[in-house]
Amino acid sequence: MNPIKGTITKCEFETKYDADGISYKDYVIIVDNKKYKAQIKGQIYLSEGMTVIMDIKPGTAMEIIAGYCIKEGYSWGRTAGQLKKECSSTEKYEFIEGKVVEKKKSTSGSIYMNRSALSNRGSGVSYTILLENGDFHATRDEGEYLQVGMNIAAVLDKNSPVIIFDKDANRYLGLSKPYFIIFLLAIVAFNAYMYFSPSTPFKNAKMVLIVTTVFLALACLLSFATYRVTSSAKRFLLSKLNVSKHEE
Repeated sequence: MNPIKGTITKCEFETKYDADGISYKDYVIIVDNKKYKAQIKGQIYLSEGMTVIMDIKPGTAMEIIAGYCIKEGYSWGRTAGQLKKECSSTEKYEFIEGKVVEKKKSTSGSIYMNRSALSNRGSGVSYTILLENGDFHATRDEGEYLQVGMNIAAVLDKNSPVIIFDKDANRYLGLSKPYFIIFLLAIVAFNAYMYFSPSTPFKNAKMVLIVTTVFLALACLLSFATYRVTSSAKRFLLSKLNVSKHEE
C-alpha cells in the first residue's frame, strides 16, 4: 500500500459508464499540487476542501485505487479499511468557537447524534446553532442549554458536536464520566455474591448470573467506549484552545 494524505484543492469529474452500463464518476483531483485520477461508483462525491488519504496503484504516480475522506467518512476501494487505520481518531474532528448569534429549532424529525444512542437527545427536536464564524447541528438538550450571546467552543464530527465547552460557565456538555468503573465493580460484587452466598433468592442462579454478567459487561464496554471518545475529543479541544490563546 502506498498511502498519500492531503487536502483536495481542485476537483472535477465526468460521469461515465462501464461495459455493463453501470455509471461511475471519473475524477481528476489536485492534492498538494499533484494531479490524481479516480473512478468511483455509488453515492460518493469528492469536493474541494476535503481531507483525503489515498492508496495509489503500484507502478503509477496518479491512479487512485482506494480512498478515505477523513472528516466525511466516505470510503471506496479494497484497501479503504487499511487507510482508515492510518488516521488518528482526532483527524476527523473539526474545531469551532465563538459567540452564539442565533439558534434555530427544528421539529422535522431529523436528529443529529454522534455520541451515544442511549442518550436522550431525540423526540424529533433538533437545533441549528449559528456562531459568528460557522454553524453546527445540535440535539434537543444541547440546543435548549445554548443561548444567544454564549461564548463557546466545540469539537464537531460531521457537523454535530462531540463535546461543547461553555467558556463563560467553564462547563462541558456531552463529556462522559467513567461510569464503566461502577459497572466493573458491580460485575465483581455480583459474581462474588452469587458464588459465595450459601443461598440465593433465585431459582435458576446460574442463568441469572450469566445474564446479569453479560448485561453489565455490555454496559461497561459501551460506557468505556463513550468515555474514551469524549476524553479524546476533550484533549483535542484543549489543544485547540491553547493554540487560539497563544495566537491572541
